[in-house]
Amino acid sequence: MSHRPPNQKPTVTVGKDGATELSHPAFGRLSITKSSGSQALFGVDASSTYSSVLLRVHHAQQVLKTREGTARAYTHGPAVLEVEMSPAQFADLITSMGSFEGVPCTIRIRDGQIVPGIVESETDLTASTKAVRAAGSEIVEAVTVAKERVLGAFTGKLSQKALTEIEGAFTILRREVQEHLPHLVSVFEEAITASAARTQVNLQEAIRAHVERVGDSVVRSALEGIPLQPRLGVRDDSDGS
Repeated sequence: MSHRPPNQKPTVTVGKDGATELSHPAFGRLSITKSSGSQALFGVDASSTYSSVLLRVHHAQQVLKTREGTARAYTHGPAVLEVEMSPAQFADLITSMGSFEGVPCTIRIRDGQIVPGIVESETDLTASTKAVRAAGSEIVEAVTVAKERVLGAFTGKLSQKALTEIEGAFTILRREVQEHLPHLVSVFEEAITASAARTQVNLQEAIRAHVERVGDSVVRSALEGIPLQPRLGVRDDSDGS
């Protein structure tokens, strides 16, 4: 097991504008933003486009604006770590505090370097669409087999004109099935995608509500048992002076 290095003081530099800048390997800034994209996410079975949550960690510096008193500002450089999560993964993350198992996420940037994307594997939607197409092809083939059987059964028993009409009817049926199959597949995909979008909206609302509840709870817990301190420069009349 690696040992933790000893603590060290921040490095102090003074810029040309007279501002003092403090830097340290442990200084960082964290941000969470919403995003959308089309790359595959680890642990997510999604369609070609999706909404996601990006969590970024940056190295940071603390700038003391001496010309404006003791006001402070924090700056940061490029991200050293960036991970992407689906809304469901983000919900699992914030609702599983205290769990050491964690949730799957997709690393986009590590040590300041962009990580190669994931070659997308077949999703449930893709597999289901293939199954619908395969079922349609089986129906077309079944129509062809039925035509051959009917013609074989009635050859010599019906007139050539009647057999021709039967064959023509089967040909029209086969063509209509083939022509309508792409539309049926499209309707299927749109219905599944719309359902997933509605689910995502509901999930985002649930996440927002949970974050607000967790935030209120954290603030209340942090304030419990902590006496309010007077501000500097403001007299505290409770000391009897």
